[in-house]
Amino acid sequence: MIEEVLFNPDDKTKVTLLFANTTTDDILLKEDIDKLAQKYPDRFKVHYTVDKLADKNAKKAWKGEVGYITPDMLKRLIPIPAKQDDESLLIMVCGPPGFMKLLSGEKTKDYKQGELTGLLKKLGFTEKNVFKF
Repeated sequence: MIEEVLFNPDDKTKVTLLFANTTTDDILLKEDIDKLAQKYPDRFKVHYTVDKLADKNAKKAWKGEVGYITPDMLKRLIPIPAKQDDESLLIMVCGPPGFMKLLSGEKTKDYKQGELTGLLKKLGFTEKNVFKF
């Protein structure tokens, strides 16, 4: 999806990816993602966060976030709606059930979007701003 946006010269959409993983070894396609961020610095920002780092050497080398996603982290790293009816932002969320519950609430059993809950609702996002995969 990110490539589709970035590779289209007529598309001016700006994309921010907040990629959460347990460890740095779990980050899929990091090299490819970093290359896109370098090639399209005005349109694509990537932020990584991991739950833990392996050791002190890893802490020195790591430039991303450490810890679970928090409201403060979201405020620093992603665009937040300026007003309640702001539909210019779309947050796409995917991950395991616990992650979904924390950020946006889970989809319903029949795979509908379900109620928006979690950190995104607390920060002022609405159902129009959030899509759950």
